[in-house]
Amino acid sequence: MSLTKKRTLLTIGAAAFLFLSLVMTALRMVAIYTAVDPATGFYSADILWYDVLLTVFAAFGILFFGFSYLFGVRFCTKTETKERNLTPMDSQMRPTCGTRLMYATDSTPRIFASAFCGFSLITFALLSFIELALTPMEIALQVLAILAGIYLLLQYTPLFPLYSARRTLGALLPVIWSGATLVQYFLTSNRIATGEYHNWYILSLVTITVFFFLQSLFTTPARVLYRFHTLYAVGILGAGLTLIFTVPTLLLSSFWCYSAYMQYTNFYALMGLIACAVYMTIFLFGFLHDLGKVKNQNGLYDICEDETSL
Repeated sequence: MSLTKKRTLLTIGAAAFLFLSLVMTALRMVAIYTAVDPATGFYSADILWYDVLLTVFAAFGILFFGFSYLFGVRFCTKTETKERNLTPMDSQMRPTCGTRLMYATDSTPRIFASAFCGFSLITFALLSFIELALTPMEIALQVLAILAGIYLLLQYTPLFPLYSARRTLGALLPVIWSGATLVQYFLTSNRIATGEYHNWYILSLVTITVFFFLQSLFTTPARVLYRFHTLYAVGILGAGLTLIFTVPTLLLSSFWCYSAYMQYTNFYALMGLIACAVYMTIFLFGFLHDLGKVKNQNGLYDICEDETSL
C-alpha cells in the first residue's frame, strides 16, 4: 500500500477515535450526573446503557490498535540503512528519517504543541507550590513536572541536538514524571475506596507514560526498529482516554458538588494531563502530515526528500 493511502487511513482512524472519545465524554458526564453519588464517587444506580457503551468503546479501542499496526509505517534504523545501502551514510551516521521527521525544526504545529505542554506543566507546578499544601511526595512530583516541562519547552532548540546525551536524558524526564505520578496515585488511592473515575485516571496516566517512553526511543542510537504505529496508537488512545477522564471531572467538580472526584488529584494536575493530551494529538497529526516528505525504498520508509529542512 502506498504511503499516501496509509497516511489517509491513519488520519481518518485517529479522527474517528477522537470523535468517539468526545461522544463518550458527554455520555460519561450524563452517567455521572444521573447515577453517581456526589459524596462517594460510586454508582448509586444501575445504568446498563452506559455499560454497553463502555464495552463498545473498549472494543473500538482494541480494533483501533490493530488498525494502526495493519496500516503502520516502519522506519529503518541507522544500522539497517547502512547495511542495506539504502542511502549514503556519513561518518556521523546521521539520524534516520523517522527521527528527523519527529524532531524537524520546521514543523510549527509540533513545536507549538511541545512548547505549550512544557509551559503548562511548569505553570501548573508553580501554581501548585503557591496555592496548595503539598506533601513531600507531591513536592517531588512538582519538581519533576517542572523539569519535564523545561525539556518539552526547549526540545526543538539547539540545546538538545539529536542523539546527544542531553536529548536522551531529557526525553526521559516526561517519562519519569508521568510514571512517578502513577506510582503516587497508587500509593494514595489505596487508603480509601475509589470511585468510578479510578480506572479512567489509571488508563490516562499509563498511556501518557508509554507514549513519552516510546517517543524517547527515537532519541537514542540503539539498534531497534522505529515503529511509528505503536507511538501513534498509544498517543491517540491516550489523548482520547485523557479527554474522557479530565473534562467530566473538571466540570462536575467545578460546577456541581462532586467533591469525591478531587480526592486524589487537583485542578492543576488535571490541566497538566489535558496539556499532554493536546501535545500528543497535535504531535501525531503533524507527524502524519510530514510523512508526505518521505520516499519508500524496499518497503522501508527511510529517505526524506527535503533533507535541508530536516
